[in-house]
Amino acid sequence: DAEEEARGYVAEYEANPSEDTIIQLAKDHSDSTNAGNGGLWENANHTSFTPEITDWVFNASRKEGDIEVFWSGDANCWYVLYYLNEDMPYNLYQAKTAMVNEAETAWKESLPSDESGTRTWMYSLI
Repeated sequence: DAEEEARGYVAEYEANPSEDTIIQLAKDHSDSTNAGNGGLWENANHTSFTPEITDWVFNASRKEGDIEVFWSGDANCWYVLYYLNEDMPYNLYQAKTAMVNEAETAWKESLPSDESGTRTWMYSLI
C-alpha cells in the first residue's frame, strides 16, 4: 500500500543518507509539481501544512536530515518529508520581498519609456 511505499523510500534514504539521495527519490517517485527540482519546498510557513506536519517542521529540535512519513487527509496522500534547514523567519522574507519588489518597480519607472533601450535575449549556437 501507499504507506509501505513511503516507508520504503525512507529505507532507501537511510541506506544512503544524503541530500542527493532524497532529491533523486523525489525526482524518481514524486507526483508533486516540485518533483523536478528534487521536491524542494521553499518558503514554507505555519499555514503551509496540516497541524501535525507544522508541529514537526517547526519543532525547535528539528535538524537537517530529519526524515518522517506523514498522512495528509487534506491531500489524501502520504508525504515523506526531509528537513533541510530554516532560512529567515517568514515575516522577514515577506518584508524583504516587498522591499525588493518596490525598489524594482521604482527603478523600472525611472527608465526611459522609448523602445530604443529594449534588451533582446537570444542563443547563439556557433
